[in-house]
Amino acid sequence: MWTKVALIMVLIWLALASSVPAQQANPMSPDTDSEKVTGQVRGSVALVLVGSGTGRVDSIGSAVVVKPSGYLLTAYHLVKLAKQAQVRLRNGEIYDRVELLGIDERRDIAALHVQATGLPSLAVRRLDEVKQGEAAFTISNPAGLTWSTSDGIISAVRPAHEVPGAGSGFRVLQFTCVVAPGSSGGALVDAQGRLLGIVTASLGGQGLNFAVPAESVMGLINFPSRGMLGSGKELDLKPPESPVRASLNEAKQGEMLGAARTLTVNSKTSFFTPDALENELAKKPELSAWGIKIVRDVRVADIIVSVDRPLFTYDFTYTATDTRTSIVLASGKVTAVDGVRAAPAIAKNLVLQMAKARQASEAKPVKQ
Repeated sequence: MWTKVALIMVLIWLALASSVPAQQANPMSPDTDSEKVTGQVRGSVALVLVGSGTGRVDSIGSAVVVKPSGYLLTAYHLVKLAKQAQVRLRNGEIYDRVELLGIDERRDIAALHVQATGLPSLAVRRLDEVKQGEAAFTISNPAGLTWSTSDGIISAVRPAHEVPGAGSGFRVLQFTCVVAPGSSGGALVDAQGRLLGIVTASLGGQGLNFAVPAESVMGLINFPSRGMLGSGKELDLKPPESPVRASLNEAKQGEMLGAARTLTVNSKTSFFTPDALENELAKKPELSAWGIKIVRDVRVADIIVSVDRPLFTYDFTYTATDTRTSIVLASGKVTAVDGVRAAPAIAKNLVLQMAKARQASEAKPVKQ
């Protein structure tokens, strides 16, 4: 009797099993996973516009909301010399008044605050939970292409001193997601949308990108205010100047250089320190002959020399800009393995360009 009952039960179980659709081990494709994660995170990543006080956007970057009451983390080099700043969220909200809080120059991270409540913020994951090889995603604003995403993996958690030019005394997350200029300050998140780190640098090759663990810099939002940045109300993403206006600006370069008395150096990359170029420029007798002094305070500078290194290259680009008009007085690039080797070449080229412009201005006929 029990044998018949058992047989009947087995037949019923098989009939029920055959009527249920087979379940996939992973019903969600990798593409769907990526779309789901980044869709959840985009609202917590901001576009940051930075200006030098002229109403024109000088730099574009990203920031991550880490607390609903308007607290964000970004790359320090993005806002280091900012006179104006604006924060834009994906939902269309724009904040023209931005407060600078704690900064960590070693890690190249800064905390910002805007007057807001109820912002979508990201949960921070502990660094000791991060595993090599796990999925990772970035959300940032590369080249002004807002709220772009990329996927990859965590390559390693390593000491910063193992990364050329990164510094020492802290750890970094190495990841393979593709990043580009404008990605600085963006979010590196895991497959659950938890914040792993703040994007800061690349070694110049795809797959060699780095972020500072968010856990190690969350305390910056608790620092006292360092002051309000200038209103960013005028800042907007505008197309480049027309060739005609650029030509008119070039005619004024020599005159502006002749009137300049102070110069400061700004680095937009963690792979170049202002000190390196300041030391090389100080060796140039031309600056002394022209009466130009090197200063650290951008507020009293007539000229700002900004140095950057585009991602995935070993090219160090530079521009010398008049702080009153934002007209570019000189620009160029040099190729070098690091900032120390790039500085002498930048100083040499910059002085030659400045001398040429000044000579052209002095040779210009005087109108009667």
